[in-house]
Amino acid sequence: MARGGVHISGAGDFLKIHADFNWHHKLQAYRRVNALLYFSDDWQPEWRGAIEFWNRDMSRAEVSTLPIFNRLVVFSTGEHSNHGQREPNECPVGVYRKVLNLYYYTSRRDDGDVSDPHFTLYKPQASPFAMELGESYRSSAKEKGG
Repeated sequence: MARGGVHISGAGDFLKIHADFNWHHKLQAYRRVNALLYFSDDWQPEWRGAIEFWNRDMSRAEVSTLPIFNRLVVFSTGEHSNHGQREPNECPVGVYRKVLNLYYYTSRRDDGDVSDPHFTLYKPQASPFAMELGESYRSSAKEKGG
């Protein structure tokens, strides 16, 4: 079975490196494959916005690819399929990074990459920008007495 949706992001938006949730409790199915089809017209490399795929121990990005129009990125999802967009978009206001996300699920899973069901596992240490945002938020909350 499949599910999906459109994700649109603008200037300043990003997505922390993460491994996707592995179990959909409503579908009672394992998430197995992601397919990302980009619709960003005339995306420029200096606007950043690349999706990165990180190695298992989170020591480095192994692959980085820009959201070029009509580019299709397909990858299997598992406990260590660490991916995301760690740098914020630097596109002009009114320009958007557009991607159609499709997810494929199966009712059984018999490979060795299975663990207990979990939600998305974010890896903020891969993004200095995300870490800085977190520190800023915590500092602000302390100042407000939170």
